[in-house]
Amino acid sequence: MPQPASSGSTSRRFDFPDSVLLDTVAHADGCGDDATTARAETSDGLPIEVSFVAADPPTFTRCVVRCSGLTAGEFSKGPPFIIGADGAFLVIRVIFPCRSDRRCFTDFFVYRSGPGTPLLELLRRPYPVKHLSDHLGILSCGEHFLVVNPKWQFHADGQVRCDLHVFSSKTTSWESKVARLPCGVEAYIGDFIPTKVLSVEGRSIAWVDLWNGILLFDSVTSNPEVRLIQLPPLMPINGRYLRGGGLDDTYISVDPNRDITCSNGWFRFIEMGFPLLDGSTGQLNFRWQAAGHHVQEDNQLTFMNLICTYPTMDLYDDNILYVMAKMKGTDPSGWVLSVNTENKKLEKVSPFS
Repeated sequence: MPQPASSGSTSRRFDFPDSVLLDTVAHADGCGDDATTARAETSDGLPIEVSFVAADPPTFTRCVVRCSGLTAGEFSKGPPFIIGADGAFLVIRVIFPCRSDRRCFTDFFVYRSGPGTPLLELLRRPYPVKHLSDHLGILSCGEHFLVVNPKWQFHADGQVRCDLHVFSSKTTSWESKVARLPCGVEAYIGDFIPTKVLSVEGRSIAWVDLWNGILLFDSVTSNPEVRLIQLPPLMPINGRYLRGGGLDDTYISVDPNRDITCSNGWFRFIEMGFPLLDGSTGQLNFRWQAAGHHVQEDNQLTFMNLICTYPTMDLYDDNILYVMAKMKGTDPSGWVLSVNTENKKLEKVSPFS
């Protein structure tokens, strides 16, 4: 299923939009644009290439990955995933499962869309770190980039330390820094599960847990210091069912409800409320109530029995919100809706499958 993420580039190619709505789950099929294709080798020496099918939002921009080291079955079970983006740079995670003739390993690649010819670079690991985080951060620095790998250290005395391993494409080397933690932050670290990484002005980076808040690391290249930005509590309609009121205590992702972006040094936050409890089954009904699903002459959208999830805010227009809509939660296809939150009108609809 597509997972949306808004991304923009300051190094725009002549045939590409200024910003795109990324499907962060890569595809094995589909003809990517040759002008976007970049090639590299995996850590096992196998060829890999990445290309994109670019489109104006709300149509998804698709990432296409081809690698002889992945069978069709392996690809479908664990497809490559875009885990970070900033400017012209993307971080792509590729998992190679165990086989009788090879070990299981994960490679991370940095893709640069421009200026000039696209590039794909295998990210080598910092010694002695054996495993990189699934939530690497990336910062655009003109033609160069920084990759930030957080490593939390939990000590027996209750002390918590965060080591940041920072890779610079300019020096092609890693360096380690210890981030300073203010009093009180340690209490949140154990339950902090990041699902999103954002670049912030001033070479700062933020890891986002949509349940608990934002861990902002200021100045990762000099003397990084952590700040905790807490999020508002869940809306009552969401909090009742998503935090123990009617469901068990297992972790439930709120990514389908919430989104955070950062632009011009400001964080923007949105949450969608999901009514209601189905009176006949007692099950939570993740739908918006409305009277139909069509576009009327006044361009107002009404919904009926559409499951609307994954609100994604536009990076450049504060009033534009993208929402995924399906008839059923298990449907592989649906629509991406572009909604103007200021005048509450539907701007565009784009199907996906």
